[in-house]
Amino acid sequence: LYPFLRRNAPSLDEKVKEFSEAVGKEDDSVAYGGLVKAPKVLADLVESLAGAVYIDVNFDLQRLWVIIRDLLEPIRTLDDLQQQPQPVSMLFQFCHKHDKRT
Repeated sequence: LYPFLRRNAPSLDEKVKEFSEAVGKEDDSVAYGGLVKAPKVLADLVESLAGAVYIDVNFDLQRLWVIIRDLLEPIRTLDDLQQQPQPVSMLFQFCHKHDKRT
């Protein structure tokens, strides 16, 4: 995904390259890149893609998972995603708790 991101940041390119090389050298059993922290831009790309697909499939987590499973499974499982509260539900609960109108 990163090569398709419009950018003009050589230092960011270097960080992504360093991370990619480090991940390539690690044992397959190491998750999340091991000792080298992933640049935030990579997480932002995955999050944006997942969010867009999630909206496109009408907030159906099962359909989202079918579409982006290969991308996310090394990082998150479907069970992880299902255990996290939904953002709209969290906002509604927050507003209700603080006596705000929704």
